[in-house]
Amino acid sequence: MNVSSLTESFAIALASIRAAKVRAGLTILGVSIGVTAVMAMAALVQGINQGVAEALNQIGEETFFVMRHFSAGIEVHDGSTPEWESRPWIEVDDAEAIRRLDSIRLVSYRNSDMGTVIHRGERVANVPIVGTTEDWAEIDGGEMIEGRNFTSAEERAGSAVAVVNEALVRGLFPTGIALGKDLRATALRGGVRLRIIGVYREAPNAFQELGSEQPWLIIPYETLDRNFQIWKDQFGILVKPWRDVSQEEAMDEVIALMRQRHALRPGDPNDFDVIPQAKLLESFKAFTGTFFLVMIALASIGLMVGGVGVIGIMMIAVTERTREIGVRKAIGARRGEILVQFLIEAVLLTFVGAVIGMLAGWGIARLVAALSPIPAAVPVWAILAALGAAVGTGVGFGFYPAVRASRLDPVSALRYE
Repeated sequence: MNVSSLTESFAIALASIRAAKVRAGLTILGVSIGVTAVMAMAALVQGINQGVAEALNQIGEETFFVMRHFSAGIEVHDGSTPEWESRPWIEVDDAEAIRRLDSIRLVSYRNSDMGTVIHRGERVANVPIVGTTEDWAEIDGGEMIEGRNFTSAEERAGSAVAVVNEALVRGLFPTGIALGKDLRATALRGGVRLRIIGVYREAPNAFQELGSEQPWLIIPYETLDRNFQIWKDQFGILVKPWRDVSQEEAMDEVIALMRQRHALRPGDPNDFDVIPQAKLLESFKAFTGTFFLVMIALASIGLMVGGVGVIGIMMIAVTERTREIGVRKAIGARRGEILVQFLIEAVLLTFVGAVIGMLAGWGIARLVAALSPIPAAVPVWAILAALGAAVGTGVGFGFYPAVRASRLDPVSALRYE
């Protein structure tokens, strides 16, 4: 088939679609809905993954975590007690031992509870009450915009002092003046009265706008431990090695130390987890990837609807144009030319739907990026996948009607009324 034949087939297909605007529009709508969902979800997933990566980078790529058990998503087991539940707790003494290693520059451990913070008549509920060490700000990033952080002496003494973020200041203090004020933090399993010594602003990242709306109360770890009944399983250690020490080397030293402290023999598996940032990000991407696949499955329903519409509209087109097909065959049109003509018509239907869906998905991504801190952007692979899906749907669902049209007997087709 030469270029002129293809051009003629394209023109005929376009005229046929224009002649059946309602049927074509419904088919295009089904395809565009599916493609829009795929494009929008791809943009959101990529934006969220990028935001999480930026947030993790705030604490330094070389930082890693020590915890009793790291769960990467949903765990499935046969009902028996998981191995990790028999592991020993990770304790403050473990963190202090890691701090004494020559390869380690900073160690910060933390735990938290969720509670209500009250100042006179004002109260803010669902506030994370984070107990940590004095060097938490250096690891987390950000800045102290008023006052100061608590000292190591205050941390060891369990002093009743607190650092609040700007969201908690807005919620508790209408005047905006929080420094030196007292507040009370209460939770299901404890409470304490505290004095505010500092106001903290989170490090900028993709989720800063969302994060700044989340109130935070940061207190010395010993203060949290004395006044709240915290879950030991939530205890975690953040470790940052010196710049001239690789993450792998520092992790090996920490693992060797923890194995020694837990009296593990050479053949015993670790009864703790040491997690680099890359694994955290990988696990998060696996979670968002699974969510994306589920959304793809749901969005494919739109493509299936569009595909069924392609079969319907093409079968009707074959029936309505039976005499036309007979005339074309009578004047020399080959079976392959008829087949290509109807395939082009089917692909054109789904391609138009894909283009509309891509534009709508791009618009949703731009809207999300403009109205939220998520850097949503449509990735190139999503565009290629949408176009491929559109062409595949058109060819796959339009093939049978096209074959049927190409196999019509010209004599019978000319007699068709």
